[in-house]
Amino acid sequence: MSFQQWFGPHFDAVHLSRRSYKNVNAHNSSGVLCGSMNAASIGSNVDQIMPFDSQVRNGLFMLLLSLVLGCSHTPPVSPTSLASVSSAPLTTVVKVHDGDTITVLSQNTSQRLRLAGIDCPESDQPYGAEATDTTKSLALDIKVLVTPITTDRFGRTVAEVTLLDGRSLAHELVKAGACWWFRKYAPHDVELKRLEIEARKQRLGLWATESPMSPWAWRAQRRDAMKQSLQN
Repeated sequence: MSFQQWFGPHFDAVHLSRRSYKNVNAHNSSGVLCGSMNAASIGSNVDQIMPFDSQVRNGLFMLLLSLVLGCSHTPPVSPTSLASVSSAPLTTVVKVHDGDTITVLSQNTSQRLRLAGIDCPESDQPYGAEATDTTKSLALDIKVLVTPITTDRFGRTVAEVTLLDGRSLAHELVKAGACWWFRKYAPHDVELKRLEIEARKQRLGLWATESPMSPWAWRAQRRDAMKQSLQN
């Protein structure tokens, strides 16, 4: 039997299958996967429409399956590039006024900052000079990352200041015993609280001095003295 004699009775079935493939492929071009034509449906159609020799049937089944798998494949889509996230610009500490007040310079603009969460001894208070020296040793002429939090009543920006190695400048000062945890303005900062307790236990910095007075108590005492002098 020639190929034409054998294939003639089955031409309509193959033609029908090719039309099904084209229809499915048309759906695929609009973004829909070829899920409507799967291996099970192909096998069923071939069995029903083409009841002939199993070897030939299997051959046609594999041919149609390869066509469907080919149309089901969608080329990979290039991922959308993520927008670059720029961190806040680094600034340089150009002046240390006292332990918790510094001036930074960025792009030719200077800004006076108050370190958040801590209170160092005043310049005229015992251990005030040592606290200032500690801040200088940690940050003067060093690039830092500034995260503004609020503005105080003197117009200064209250900020978190982070050193290049990721350490918090405020944390380092408390750890060294150069300041108090400013519990009035950072009552829930458990890390500052923990660091102060450790510094007290080890008698570091001002905690090694006799009867250290908190800066807020020192300022209140000074205000009272000024009021007293004015009344006299």
